[in-house]
Amino acid sequence: MSENQSSLAHYLSVVRRQLWLILLLPAVALASAGVVVLLQDTVYRASSKIVVGQGGGVFQAQFGNAVDPFSSTMRNLVSSEIVAENVISARGLDLTPDELLEKLAVSVRPQSSVLELSYDSKDPDEAVGILQSVGFVFTQLVREKLGGQPVAGVGAESRAPITATVFDPAHLEPEPVAPRPVRTLGLAGVIGLILGLVLGLARDSVDNRIRNRNEAEQWFGAPVLGTLPRGLRRRSPLMLARELPLSGHQLDALHLLRANLEFAQAGAQGPSILVTSAVPQEGKSTVVANLGVALATAGKDVICVEADLRQPMLDRYLGATARSRGLSDVLNGSAELGSTLREVDVTVAAPTGSRAAQLVGQRLALTEGDPVANGVGRLRIVSGGILPPLDPSTVLTPDAVGDLVTELSSLAEYVIIDAPPLLLVADALPFVLKTDTVLIVARRGKTTKSNAEAVRSTLHGLGADRYSIVLTDVEQAQGYGYGRRD
Repeated sequence: MSENQSSLAHYLSVVRRQLWLILLLPAVALASAGVVVLLQDTVYRASSKIVVGQGGGVFQAQFGNAVDPFSSTMRNLVSSEIVAENVISARGLDLTPDELLEKLAVSVRPQSSVLELSYDSKDPDEAVGILQSVGFVFTQLVREKLGGQPVAGVGAESRAPITATVFDPAHLEPEPVAPRPVRTLGLAGVIGLILGLVLGLARDSVDNRIRNRNEAEQWFGAPVLGTLPRGLRRRSPLMLARELPLSGHQLDALHLLRANLEFAQAGAQGPSILVTSAVPQEGKSTVVANLGVALATAGKDVICVEADLRQPMLDRYLGATARSRGLSDVLNGSAELGSTLREVDVTVAAPTGSRAAQLVGQRLALTEGDPVANGVGRLRIVSGGILPPLDPSTVLTPDAVGDLVTELSSLAEYVIIDAPPLLLVADALPFVLKTDTVLIVARRGKTTKSNAEAVRSTLHGLGADRYSIVLTDVEQAQGYGYGRRD
């Protein structure tokens, strides 16, 4: 892809993400402009032209550069207070000279001796009448005060009288000057759209949250092993099993994650798998529970371990009855590992509509004895146990964790460990050192670039250079999913 195409794709993605803001500002601008148009009084404009010159004619051409100064002088005289006062007196207006002059506009084009006058008023008859009076008063004052005077800047040989003649009498313009709905609304819409685009780009540039797979891989410095669509985070296999069948893309995403873990080069490097995150609420416990069920329904022997002794959630997600003994008891030597293992019925926990769950149920009904011995998947859980009276990190020592992981790995094909977030406490660090595979769960729209880089730095500092990312809350395009034809 060329650089221009890449830039265009980038800006289009920004527009999609910030579309609500980009459309909001034009909508607000149009609504505000509409209110202004509705509340604004109709203003009419009267126009007139006065020719100034000598002896009843236009300014003589031989005086060249004196045209502009002369016309400018006459323009200033039209807008003088004496003209305004005489017009107010003649028409009996309830206005001050400043109020009248504020609505009177006088302009002159370069090298021209034609004064162009206009007057705005809410009353069209008033606009025409006042401008007629301005023309009459001005021409009369010029005749009285400047008649027979030489032109400014011209030699004494020119004694022709200065004149002002109304050439184009005051008349009303065909359209009101205000309000102008089309122009006002169009201008408001354009300005609002420009502001929306600018603010959208600015807001997007300061938003350092992960928004897609590419950003996750770039910021964490690791491949994305799988993505889970929005709607699966904080949803246990039991919750999904009790509801309507999963849509195609949700079920496919779970099985694709399981397949990548089993077969991809960036997948599992051994039986022990650590699942953690940068901060809470990323979906790590959801990933552990659903991944454990997905592997078990695919015929694997799986043990899920609750290593988050501060906020344990795995029992609830897998529907395991809470027991007094668990991981903390094994680590402090008060219980044997075997006594803490509990079976999870994968035929109940598997999502409704899962073909793998149906096959497991059929096999369990036809076989006797140990399910794993007969080639059927199995899922067990080790809960957190009794919370230690001191900081959990006091029992989660590297030696104790190493012995635990080794023993668990000898009991199952996969050991999936749910550990606390990396950036908040040190509980997960011993597991990073002792497990074969590290999965970092990141949440689209929540995990920040700074958190991702901090996790990356922490793992590299521990020598864990091989890890993968599971991205949750990913938006899937409509129609996603390959589906099955019956």
